[in-house]
Amino acid sequence: MEAAVRVGRVGQAFDRETVVSGVVEILSALQPAREMIKPGARIVIKPNLTADTRLWEDGIVTNPYIVEGIIHYVQQAKPAEIVIAEASACGLDTKQAFRANGYEEVASRTGAKLVDLYDEEFVTLAVSNGMVTDAIQVAKRVLTADFLVNVPTMKTHVATGVSLCLKNLKGVLPENEKRRSHFLGVNQFVTDLNSIVKPQLNVIDGSVAMEGDGPMQGTPVRFGVIVVGNDTVASDLVAARVMGFDPWQFKCFNYARSQGLGVFNDADIVLSGVPVAEVKRSFRPACGPMPDIPGITITDGGACPGCLDGVRIALGRIKTANLLDKLPPVHIVVGKEGRETGENDIVIGRCLKRCREMKHYVPGCPAQVFVIADELRELAGERRLFGPKKQYLLQEEDVNENQNGNGSIGR
Repeated sequence: MEAAVRVGRVGQAFDRETVVSGVVEILSALQPAREMIKPGARIVIKPNLTADTRLWEDGIVTNPYIVEGIIHYVQQAKPAEIVIAEASACGLDTKQAFRANGYEEVASRTGAKLVDLYDEEFVTLAVSNGMVTDAIQVAKRVLTADFLVNVPTMKTHVATGVSLCLKNLKGVLPENEKRRSHFLGVNQFVTDLNSIVKPQLNVIDGSVAMEGDGPMQGTPVRFGVIVVGNDTVASDLVAARVMGFDPWQFKCFNYARSQGLGVFNDADIVLSGVPVAEVKRSFRPACGPMPDIPGITITDGGACPGCLDGVRIALGRIKTANLLDKLPPVHIVVGKEGRETGENDIVIGRCLKRCREMKHYVPGCPAQVFVIADELRELAGERRLFGPKKQYLLQEEDVNENQNGNGSIGR
């Protein structure tokens, strides 16, 4: 089986007409719309809207002009319906994300419909030979679409290395499934999700990309490049190389290959457009040195980069909030070989779940930055910003029961 992937330039990210025409040209060169899409098709376009404030210029959410270009392209095939659909990150307002990032204007100009997937039905699909689950809830609208377009932002990511097509499909899940993914192991869960949701077209938006501490706190890169393809894995592999990475350093690609997902052999990828070497840029990865903060001791018992970077970024948030001086002496333990020592230990990650009865245990695989930061806030005598920890502990309990065959979650 072969996959077609094309690399192209869209020019100045903030020039709507230039971006729209560039997208149409690149997609048409990949394959004319009338050849790719049947007349009368119901089309769903899934961008990355992980913020409900205006952040598309910062490379955090998908550029609305990229989506507008996709709409112009698919309209050539005379579809019956075009829907832009998203279920934003946990706790965010999808409708506000549409408003803040220019999607209402795109819908008005093109006739496309905006759909908050949280307002609609989710159905449970079986996962055959899954890595961490045997079933996942997915938005029914996505599953019943005739043609699904996956439109991630080109970003680095502290938990997965890169955030591209594979990762972007988390936006078709309800909140309980998004949370569950972090307790089961986000890379494995995303692999299972991609075994049951198969976009027909992938458009990776690198008009404004992100390097460093993505997906939210990295540095914007005005890149002006998109990668388009008819296979999710192949598109991601090419995009990772455009970002200057060896894709096989990331678990998400190795898991996809081990599960036989998509096209991963270079010989089977028909690559066209601008040569990768011509646009390749060395993106700064989502990792960095741990800060040396007086009063905070960190024990690394063989932790994964996801938990280590989560700690580093959470400490950065506490510093930004001017709360470091309010913290008592703190011992942070990560990695399964780590050893707890006292009352002010913060014990982080599922591999240390033997410590889940401790006051400051933080669940997750990897543990989520905002939950780690909330634990530090609590130690500093401040209120938690993302709700009581009990909800995350209960989520982990449900996951453990499901893995032991004693219960289920998300059904």
